[in-house]
Amino acid sequence: MLVSVVNPNTETVLEIGCGEVKGCQQEKHTAANARDLVRVGLLLKDMADHTEDMLGISNAVHLGFQVIGQTSTFYLMRKCGTMYIMTQVCKIAIPDCLDDMGRVFTDYKSWRRLEEAIKAGYEPILNALAKGQTGVRKNHFPTITTPELKKIKDK
Repeated sequence: MLVSVVNPNTETVLEIGCGEVKGCQQEKHTAANARDLVRVGLLLKDMADHTEDMLGISNAVHLGFQVIGQTSTFYLMRKCGTMYIMTQVCKIAIPDCLDDMGRVFTDYKSWRRLEEAIKAGYEPILNALAKGQTGVRKNHFPTITTPELKKIKDK
């Protein structure tokens, strides 16, 4: 799943987030879930490179998420020099019925922290798109260096 933003004036489309979603029956498949998380990280790295190429913003933050059953885990990735840092922001349980809606309020601080991180991270991207700012294509380090990682990404 990709999250995109579109500038209606220039029709520029920019991916700013991505994620993987699996049902409850997949909770025990840890190897497959780990591969999904690696794929999210690889896509976020490519998004960071693309944002730098299109807008010239090298410190933009991109949102990644992994939903397995009723648990959503959110990640942010930022480029720092030639390194890409991906951090887990929060893990939130999704209620399955009205009786469990109280969990949403229990996780309020996590939702608030996620909102603040996203707002601060996306602000440079949204401002650059509004101004019609463009970047210069750069040579980035290759993302895929082994056949195993290529299989994970292309799955």
